[in-house]
Amino acid sequence: DYIVPSLEAACEAKIASGIDVDTAFPILAVTFLWVTRQSMGPIRNQCTEFIVQNFAKIDLNSLKGLPPEVFHVLL
Repeated sequence: DYIVPSLEAACEAKIASGIDVDTAFPILAVTFLWVTRQSMGPIRNQCTEFIVQNFAKIDLNSLKGLPPEVFHVLL
């Protein structure tokens, strides 16, 4: 039981370190899956901040097929 929080933190750190112009939208979309919705707030915030700061560099075609919740966060 005591290993799970550290494993979760390690996974979050790894995911957060992988946010870039190609992965920001897909990672953001995963944070809205029902299973991860509650625990992924920090990564959702990091993705949103990255997208805002790098908007001109991100290919907006990667928005196709993403859940509507993603658009609500970005607006």
